[in-house]
Amino acid sequence: AWFRFNEATGSKLLVDSSENAAPHDANLLGSPVSGGTSFIDGAGIFDGGSALRSNLILNPATVGSGPSAGFTVEAVVRRRTGVAGNHVLVSQTDVDGVGRAILGVNENGTIYSQIGVGTLTVDGNPTVPAERKEADEKLDADRWAHLVLVVDQGVSGSSGRPAEIRWYLDGKKIGSSSDGVNPDGSSFAKDFLLEPSNGIWVIGAAKSQLSEFWKGDIDDIVVYQKLLDDPNSDGNVSDSTVAAHHAGWYAKTSGILSFTASSSVVNTNGSVQFIVRTGSDVTSATIDNGGGPVSLSQGVGHVTVSPGATTTYRLTATGPGGVTYTRDLPITYQQLTVPVILGLEKTTLPTTGKVRVHWRVSPGAFTTPVELLVE
Repeated sequence: AWFRFNEATGSKLLVDSSENAAPHDANLLGSPVSGGTSFIDGAGIFDGGSALRSNLILNPATVGSGPSAGFTVEAVVRRRTGVAGNHVLVSQTDVDGVGRAILGVNENGTIYSQIGVGTLTVDGNPTVPAERKEADEKLDADRWAHLVLVVDQGVSGSSGRPAEIRWYLDGKKIGSSSDGVNPDGSSFAKDFLLEPSNGIWVIGAAKSQLSEFWKGDIDDIVVYQKLLDDPNSDGNVSDSTVAAHHAGWYAKTSGILSFTASSSVVNTNGSVQFIVRTGSDVTSATIDNGGGPVSLSQGVGHVTVSPGATTTYRLTATGPGGVTYTRDLPITYQQLTVPVILGLEKTTLPTTGKVRVHWRVSPGAFTTPVELLVE
């Protein structure tokens, strides 16, 4: 299935642009999402209360066979800030089995999936709880990004390989379920099983279609019945096409994609790192107020500064013909209070003639120890 979001403003139908014998067109739930724009073409604008319902795209437990079993979800998205909770990009409902949140991002940018469990639900027993699996890196807010989720069903038997989920962000691998541990230390069954379901697929909300709505924009969403990072399914990802897919999207980008900082506040003697992301047309970039030139590698650069006062930094990116793009980012400087000596006394020890010094100081606001020198 390939949803491009090129429908006219107000459309209640999302067309599947893939070459399927039976297309997976989707119907609107909530307010219209069409009419947006992106670097490629049209985009869906999700307000946090809308979703789209397709028919069955695939059954996760039965797609493919042998080493070819598995599927991929590819998306070009931009998430918004200021909305708490989880926000689901793709999910599946329960029909003849259990559907899950296949791909989502929470309020902090954590990329996750709830597909796969250690023990399958059986008839007559309660549904097995979801086992959340998270990528190692996060998705920044308010910038377009290329996101890929690969669900590899693995190969059973002593000579096979276990099931695995792999995440990619902007062409770079950012996590795998192979260790059974999330970045926060929580664990899940690393040798998991994919649950069957013939339920409909939902774009932009949880499988209940009542909560965890996506808040932001979606350019394209593609569901492949193959492993995008291992097309021949031999367990070797050297033939991965993920980077090429990202490069194809990135070639159409322009201007400043994002200008962020490791922190919006810096304390006395502290520093902050800027992260710059630019489009493919940008040939150079610089940050004023002491930031200097930004060395870009595939459109990404890092610069560290140590401000001595609250400062608004401006990123200027230059493209073909001298066209410039700018974006501002304020950094708040916080002067910490140094310790103050409140009293200093001495006591002469009678037997040795030595002197013992006593003092009292205010603690100050520094989080690291401050050394006092007594001469």
